[in-house]
Amino acid sequence: FFYFTYPVKNIFYQKAEGDWTATLVMTIPNPTAVGSQNTNQFIFSAFEDSDHFVDIGFFSTSQNYGPFFLSSRQESGTSYNATRLVPADERENPLQSEGWGSDPQTISFRIKKSGDTYTTYYQRQQMKAAGTDFVAVKTCTASYAEPKIGFYMTCGKKAPSSTVIIESFTISDYTPPAKGY
Repeated sequence: FFYFTYPVKNIFYQKAEGDWTATLVMTIPNPTAVGSQNTNQFIFSAFEDSDHFVDIGFFSTSQNYGPFFLSSRQESGTSYNATRLVPADERENPLQSEGWGSDPQTISFRIKKSGDTYTTYYQRQQMKAAGTDFVAVKTCTASYAEPKIGFYMTCGKKAPSSTVIIESFTISDYTPPAKGY
């Protein structure tokens, strides 16, 4: 599943035809422990196969953008594009600025599909408590013959496994696909 040479764990996915809004709520029990690892990813993805996907996720790394960042990515065959929320962006990194430490952190990801348009969103527990709705990160077009929605976790080489707790996964605003005869 996907192209990683390191272990992909806890994979869940299902068919996702039609139009819908899917939301994943997860808690990271100890973000500091995750952030000190080589590479860990907790990904929420709409996809057709390993070379055609739109996703949003929490990444931790000991290099480049670290230790934590959010990213929304699209891959279509050989074309790859990522929107990272890191300090170098004009947008402030929502993870660094809010001082993630060892306290559990809950973050929600959302992907909305309307026709061939996918939009990714995130919401932190502090944002929700303050009444702030989901923040859009990326909107892109992708035409998938058999779309799926799901989530998974990866651990980098030589990195110990990390823990994420899936609080909920929901699909709302569902409209079945139009079927021609």
